Amino acid sequence: MFATAVFFPSLRFSTKPIPYFSAGVMISGMMFLIYAAWCFHKHKTTVNPLDLNQSTALVTDGPYRISRNPMYLGMMLILLGYAIQSAHVLNIIWVWGFMLYMNSFQIKPEEAAMKRHFGEAYQTYQKKVRRWI
Repeated sequence: MFATAVFFPSLRFSTKPIPYFSAGVMISGMMFLIYAAWCFHKHKTTVNPLDLNQSTALVTDGPYRISRNPMYLGMMLILLGYAIQSAHVLNIIWVWGFMLYMNSFQIKPEEAAMKRHFGEAYQTYQKKVRRWI
């Protein structure tokens, strides 16, 4: 995103960044990440998405009440905050690309593994809580 803003400066959508708003969006993202990781720690389960077999608990409290993927939501908010701060059209597109990539290559495989690992409990949770927000 930084390189996009540097190498394509003519595609900025504003000459004035919105520092307080963009900082608020980034801080919200960091809070989601920290709170979600803390919930995993509280339930003594792994945050590692590469080895779901180490998962010992289905976490559904805290930020997981409103999003099945609050860590990815947090990452997206951090990227969105930076995109707003950079005031660059392509950086907004990068955020959208991040979400598409995460849905296809990270979240869908994780959800399939969670269904196998936690069965009906995860399927019930999926019906109650949206993927992003």
